[in-house]
Amino acid sequence: MDTVRIMLVDDHKMIREGIKTYLAEDDSYQIVAEAENGVDCLKQLESVKVDLVLSDLNMPEMDGRELSEFIRFNPETTHIPIIMVTSESADSAHMANIQQTGVNALCDKPFEPNEVRQMLSA
Repeated sequence: MDTVRIMLVDDHKMIREGIKTYLAEDDSYQIVAEAENGVDCLKQLESVKVDLVLSDLNMPEMDGRELSEFIRFNPETTHIPIIMVTSESADSAHMANIQQTGVNALCDKPFEPNEVRQMLSA
C-alpha cells in the first residue's frame, strides 16, 4: 500500500502535534505539510503534492468551510479528499451546509485515533 500524504490544517499547534503523534503509529500515513489556516494551506498546495487534506473547521483568516470550497473549485486540487475535524455539534448552523462544500467526511473533536485512521482508510 502506498503512503497517504496528508496536509494537516489547524490553527492550534498542540492539536497538529497530537494528530501527528496518532498518525505516526501507522506507516501508511505521512504528514507532508502543515498549515495554521486555509490561506496558508492554499499557498502550500501550489507546491506540495498531497493525497488528503485533514482540516479543522474553525480557524482565523480562512476557515475550513471556505478552504474546502476553494479546494473543490480549483481544477488543480478538486480531486483531493477532505476530512473536516470539528468540535461543532452536528446540528449547528455551521454544520448545516458543510457537506455541500465538498467535504468527504466529518470527524468530531476530540476524537479517537482509530476513528481518524478508519476514515483515512475508507
